[in-house]
Amino acid sequence: MKHSGPTKDSDGQLASAASRTCRRGTSIPRESTRTLVPGTTNGGVVPVSFARRDAVLVVVSVVLAVLLAAPAAVWWTNSSSSASPPLAVVDEAQAVEPSEEPAEPGAAGLWDPALFAPPANLEETIEQTEDALVEVWCGDDYSGTGWVIDTDREPVTRASQQTEDGKLFDAVVVTAWHVVEDCTSGDEWMVVYQGSRRIPAMLVNWQKKHDLAVLSAQITRPGLTVDIETPLGTWTMTSGYPLDDNPTPVFGPVIAKDELQIYTQMPGRPGHSGSPLVNSLGKAIGIVTSLPLDEESKEPYGWTISTSVVALCEKLFECPAGDIEGVGE
Repeated sequence: MKHSGPTKDSDGQLASAASRTCRRGTSIPRESTRTLVPGTTNGGVVPVSFARRDAVLVVVSVVLAVLLAAPAAVWWTNSSSSASPPLAVVDEAQAVEPSEEPAEPGAAGLWDPALFAPPANLEETIEQTEDALVEVWCGDDYSGTGWVIDTDREPVTRASQQTEDGKLFDAVVVTAWHVVEDCTSGDEWMVVYQGSRRIPAMLVNWQKKHDLAVLSAQITRPGLTVDIETPLGTWTMTSGYPLDDNPTPVFGPVIAKDELQIYTQMPGRPGHSGSPLVNSLGKAIGIVTSLPLDEESKEPYGWTISTSVVALCEKLFECPAGDIEGVGE
């Protein structure tokens, strides 16, 4: 709305029209149309339009200040009343160290370096391995090697091999199926030796697919624990009975592998069949099952094929989640 300018009254003084209204629509009393201001002209009187303008400016300034301050106040209120929990204060005694758990093995650079080097005490590893060995004969013409396995997993007994009382001997022995093949059909008798001493033993189960067999034997010596991790380049050894009564150790690295087979560059010999493939930590990672021979000379090529211990979980042992290790559970 446009307002009329100031007018003179009967005394010749400046005045505002009586019809001029405030912002809220109330009339401005005539006596309030003059404001005395020291040091001014016109008798120290300032026209009401200027005085009112100044008052309006003050009011506008206050309103703007309130409007500008309101968002900040709202933000502060929201921040202060948020549902965020208070910061916890942890003293040194309660502080938790960062986790140092190893990452999953298999990724580059995460294998134990000890797997790729010979054991710190090679003589001890050989002795430990050979203490777990037995010599297995099936008939008079063919023999191989077996070894005592140290695992909490129970072997699965084939129905035809069940005893009347269902009991087995103290130790579980692993060997290759082809070592005891003729004994599985009953054509030959199985005989097991520990050193030069014959020990009671019986067939428990076998699996032709992976060339594996399980025996039960009366042995009190400790067996070998197992390990399923086998990166390429792993240092390995085996020992068995290719020669008379004394075990013969051979050594070589893992050069290739697939799901259940491990290829090693080592000069295995007939008689090593069924022997444990052992890593530098003294753990069995496989069972020697094949020694490729040259067709003409019948001499070994210099490399050996073993079946991974993981295959023992297929029908031969009761393995939760396919875990054959199961020691100390």
